[in-house]
Amino acid sequence: MKIKKIFCMFIILALVFSISGCAGTQKPEDTVSEFLDAAQNFDIEKMKTYINTDDAGDLSKFDSNDESVKDFYDYLKECASKMTYNIKSSDVKDDTATVTVDFKYIDSTPFIQAVIKEVFTQALSSAFSGQEMTDEQTNALFANIIKEQKSKIQDKYVEETIDIKCVKVNGKWLIDSDDSLANVLTANFVSVIKNISSSFNNSGADSSSSSLNN
Repeated sequence: MKIKKIFCMFIILALVFSISGCAGTQKPEDTVSEFLDAAQNFDIEKMKTYINTDDAGDLSKFDSNDESVKDFYDYLKECASKMTYNIKSSDVKDDTATVTVDFKYIDSTPFIQAVIKEVFTQALSSAFSGQEMTDEQTNALFANIIKEQKSKIQDKYVEETIDIKCVKVNGKWLIDSDDSLANVLTANFVSVIKNISSSFNNSGADSSSSSLNN
């Protein structure tokens, strides 16, 4: 009877060491898969655990309890839930790796452009009428426009293949985030904002150049 208990104990220990060994040999594609599963649920806190420390802070900007952006945040969350992915390959070189992933996700460009245009138009109209909007009124306007545009604009999907860079830190594979990955996870929001910012900068530069020439 005692021998049987010892035998059982060795089996349990063997299982424990076997599980521990598997955890220690986690592959970079496992990290990417678990990260993207968390991204589909827009679980920001869990996503941070798979990001290289220097980049994890950048992810916080997508996690906000600010009422002024709640409706837009909910929209991004909805888009994330519709994102799908397929890991194609993984190339490991020492403590770095590149995981190639096929994505299918919503392109929010038409939606974001429509929202920004409508908010700008109504805010400008209010300013010309001499009626300055309060923060509460601005938030309400933003929320109403988001709801209105969501009912008008149909989902448009895009497909893209991205190389996700990973690095091994203290024996654990972590993701080095970049704009390409952030763009997918935010339904092209990063790209839209960059384009808008670039347009404003170019417009300002053109105006300054015109003034100097005059």
